[in-house]
Amino acid sequence: MPLPRAAAAIGLALLAALPAQAQEDPLAEHLWTARPVLIFADSARDPRYTRQLAELEREAEALAERDVAIITDIKPASRSEYSALRRKFRPHGFNI
Repeated sequence: MPLPRAAAAIGLALLAALPAQAQEDPLAEHLWTARPVLIFADSARDPRYTRQLAELEREAEALAERDVAIITDIKPASRSEYSALRRKFRPHGFNI
């Protein structure tokens, strides 16, 4: 179903307002400000995923001191809902 003209215009305006680099690279917002750590999993119930998050949580203070940004991405049900990060890196299963 096509978007109404007003909604399409707003969407284009928002897209145009983003810096070109941010449109092309989903990690651009972290450039020179943080050290991103990407964690991909097919399910939030994956034991490797939950164990990794618990380990990172124990080291939260040290990670914050080093400007580490933890970014998690749980695989959605359909490919049409994949995030830009998932499309860029194409992980399979649990990946860091």
